[in-house]
Parts: sequence; structure tokens; C-alpha cells
Amino acid sequence: MTLRPSNPSDLPAILTIHAHSLPLHTHAIFTNPFRHLHPASYTAYTSTSPTNKLLSPSPHVYNLTITTNPQNTPTSWAFWRRNLNPHLTPPSPSPSPTPSLIPTNTQELEKYPSLSLPRLHLCTLHSLTDARTHFSSPHYYLSHLLVHPDHKRKGYGTLLTLWGLYHAAKDGVPVYLVASTEGEGLYKKLGFRVIGEKSYPSIDEMSEEDRRREEEVLGKEVVEEQFRIVRPKIMVWEGTLEDEMFKDKEVMDKILAVPWDVQDV
Repeated sequence: MTLRPSNPSDLPAILTIHAHSLPLHTHAIFTNPFRHLHPASYTAYTSTSPTNKLLSPSPHVYNLTITTNPQNTPTSWAFWRRNLNPHLTPPSPSPSPTPSLIPTNTQELEKYPSLSLPRLHLCTLHSLTDARTHFSSPHYYLSHLLVHPDHKRKGYGTLLTLWGLYHAAKDGVPVYLVASTEGEGLYKKLGFRVIGEKSYPSIDEMSEEDRRREEEVLGKEVVEEQFRIVRPKIMVWEGTLEDEMFKDKEVMDKILAVPWDVQDV
């Protein structure tokens, strides 16, 4: 097993791993309510984020991969962000109902017909409020932690997480993440605690026009059910370098072999 930085040639394997995680991806499912009608659109849309993160990373992020085969093909991937200089204002009020976004975004809808732009817009507003509420101090953020189903329960997710925890502890800052239902148990074992839930819009924040459009395709009951979301937990880790998990020499050798070497912003 090898822990190493990701590179652009890893993208096909990482997208394959990412595709396996989509059934658990609350945000992607909620913002793409027409995915069953446009599966190719859904695949293209949900591939955009990992592609950009791997091919066009910012100066303060790190892509990390675990490989387990002679071909050096990734079986696990983590995307870490270091934010030591956040510039976030105090929390703003909850988003109010918005006018329809569809008439002014027809090109985007033609490109990704699985997507609901009104839902996406409202989710963006809620995500900004979450960031202002929970992530306004210096911190590390674990944005993605993905392990191929054939390689789960082998400690790869733990190692990818410990790498970031170690560097955050060195900088003396906490680590935040939004946990999937599947990942919550791992994070609790590593010392994370729940500090809140990721917020999502209520159905009342949709304009009547946008609700009607979605109900005509999906049905009123389906739309209402989709807004009853099981909200992922927001978690924080505030450990130190003295924690017991950093005393395993074999683990630390792997962590130290891949230092954080990106620039701050």
C-alpha cells in the first residue's frame, strides 16, 4: 500500500471511485432531482467537482491517494483544504424565497437537465450560512474522503484522514467536515464530535413557479418527500500532536513521507 500525492493521470480511477459514492451523496441527489430521466447529465455534472479539484487545484489544497496495486492505480482519494486566513462575515439570515431561476439559466439547464437550478441556488445560500456559522476561524477541511467498495475496511480512510489531522495539529487548528452517514462512525473513532447539521432549504423557500415545474415532472408527493432530507452531520476535530494515534511509527512514517508542501493564500 502506497500513500502519495494524486496526479492528473489518476482522474479516471478517482471518478470511478467517486461514482460509487453518489448513492450516499445527499447534496448531489437533492440538487439533481431529474437524474433518473437524464443519467448521462447526472454523471457529467457530478464529475465536474472532482475533475476541477484534481486538474485545477487552488494553492492551499492537497489531493492525496492510496494505491494498492503494481499499476499504481488509486483505490482511495482524499481532498484536503487548508484555510488559515478565512474572511467570512457573521451569519446572515436564512435565505428567503427566491424568484424562478430557470428563464435566465437556460444554457445551464440544457447542459445539465438532471439539475434543478433553483435548488442549487438555495443550497449555495445555505452552504454559505453554514460556512459563516461553523468555519469562520482558521481550520483544515476534509472535503472528500472516498474509498473504492472493494477496498473498504482496510484502514485506508483512516490513514487519509490521519494525514490531514497531523498537519492540522502541527498548525494548531481544528479540522471540520460534513460526514456522510457511512463515514460518521470512522470520524467519531478518530475523535471528531458533532457540532451541528448541514442546512438545506425548505420547500417553502422555492418559488411557486419552480415548485410547479418540478411537481409536473415528479409529482407533488415526490417533491415534498425530497425536501425531507436526513441532514449530514457537521463535525470537528480538535486534537493535538500528543494524541495516541500519532504514536504509531508505521503510520507516522507514511504520513511524514507525504508532507504538506503547498502554498498558503
